[in-house]
Amino acid sequence: MRTEQLRYVILLDRYHSLTKIGNKLGVSYQTVDFGLRGLEQELGVSLVDRCQSGIVLTDYGQVVKRH
Repeated sequence: MRTEQLRYVILLDRYHSLTKIGNKLGVSYQTVDFGLRGLEQELGVSLVDRCQSGIVLTDYGQVVKRH
C-alpha cells in the first residue's frame, strides 16, 4: 500500500472521476486507475464501483478512506 493509492481513494470520494483526480495530481487517468486496481488487488476487495455515471467508493472504499 502506497501513500498515493490512499490519496486516490480520498480524492475519489470528492471528484468521482479518475480523470479529475489525475488532473489534480498531475498524473494520467491510467496512473490513477492502475493505482486503485493495485490497491484493490492487494487488499482483496473492491474499493470502487465503476459505472456509466461515474465512479464511487464501495463500503470497503469508505472504510479505507476513513482510516
